[in-house]
Amino acid sequence: MKAKKTIRIQKLIEDINYQLSNIEWSKEQREVLIAMLDKWLTENRAYAGFRYLCKDEVMGGYKAGINAKTTDITSEMDIADLYRDTDETRVKFFAN
Repeated sequence: MKAKKTIRIQKLIEDINYQLSNIEWSKEQREVLIAMLDKWLTENRAYAGFRYLCKDEVMGGYKAGINAKTTDITSEMDIADLYRDTDETRVKFFAN
């Protein structure tokens, strides 16, 4: 009998995180990816949170998850400005 193959959760997260920052996927497709990954991580007790993608992590001309760069000190910025006109599907997941 052939051994079952398993998917490494870290590889799955890397692949989906890439797609969540990619311009080739629509917002609706990213919503499905988020829901699926959230479910898989939670069921496997591997969920360690997420963060919104910054402007420098999304291709120019596309909305980020937060109006900041990865080098910005967001605690010094106005919270309303940070999330004004952003895309909540631009996220990055983490696992433990």
